Amino acid sequence: MDSEVNSEVNNVNSVNSDKKHLEILEKKIGEIDLKLITILELLQNDIRPNCKKMSSHIDFVDKVYEKRIAVGAYTCS
Repeated sequence: MDSEVNSEVNNVNSVNSDKKHLEILEKKIGEIDLKLITILELLQNDIRPNCKKMSSHIDFVDKVYEKRIAVGAYTCS
């Protein structure tokens, strides 16, 4: 009979331990979700607009460079 009681106590302890592990995992998943949301907000609100600004700047520099090359080619010919 003592072995049955010990077995039952071990089962209860095991279930409690599993619940604690599950709670810890759920908390960590919640923290990861918050970090992921922060990363997505940064990508959408900060990095994308800055990339578009940089792209337009590069286009501007390319156009100025092409004009300089055209003037240089005309002058040298």
